[in-house]
Amino acid sequence: MDNLLKRIFIAIDKIESSVDQMVYRDLFALRCYLNIKGKKDASAKAIRTVCKAVGEEDMVKKLLEHINDNEREFAEKIWAHKEIFDLLDNNAS
Repeated sequence: MDNLLKRIFIAIDKIESSVDQMVYRDLFALRCYLNIKGKKDASAKAIRTVCKAVGEEDMVKKLLEHINDNEREFAEKIWAHKEIFDLLDNNAS
């Protein structure tokens, strides 16, 4: 799993614009939140979008397989905005 995170993190980091990098990190973390909330189609669409945008489309299936029950870890390690990460808090509605 760490190799998946490392690979997507490196791919995002290669994006020239720091604003775009943050957009992809936030979308990745939102995907984790959507997955927890049971919104599987929306979460899959989000991860496909991120992977396509950073040129790692072949990672989609692996990420979809490994993210279940690891959402907090994935979101934490991707360095999304704190407000996005906080959505994953057990107290979030």
